[in-house]
Amino acid sequence: MPSPFPGMDPYLEHPDFWQETHNRLIVAIAESILVEIDLLRRGEAMPILNNSIQSDYRVLISRSNRRPLAELYAFNLPDSLPIFLLPLREEDVEPIVNLQELLTGVYDRAGYDYRIDYHRDPIPSLSEQNLIWAKELLQSIE
Repeated sequence: MPSPFPGMDPYLEHPDFWQETHNRLIVAIAESILVEIDLLRRGEAMPILNNSIQSDYRVLISRSNRRPLAELYAFNLPDSLPIFLLPLREEDVEPIVNLQELLTGVYDRAGYDYRIDYHRDPIPSLSEQNLIWAKELLQSIE
């Protein structure tokens, strides 16, 4: 079974799964040294100057020739993960990174569909609004 969530699967944030998920995702995009990917709802969000955007998750793209400017992809639990150009050297063509496809591949290869109990609430807990949305989504596919 593929992950039932259209974007980030909040169940992957459980301490039993997150380190493995994070490591596999990092390996999948190992060449992205100029990309900051924040797929955890707990803890401090990555600091971004002059930014009042509130979101569950963020991707920050910083090209060396445009610093200190950067591109921010802010998204929430119901959203698909973003597609972005991976910064390389200035003279290189930047490949397209489909973060959703990468996370879906990590989910499938790790067999999380056999390991995650979607009948329980995710850890860390969701906001009330996101929990209602997640439960409705999961009920719609049962």
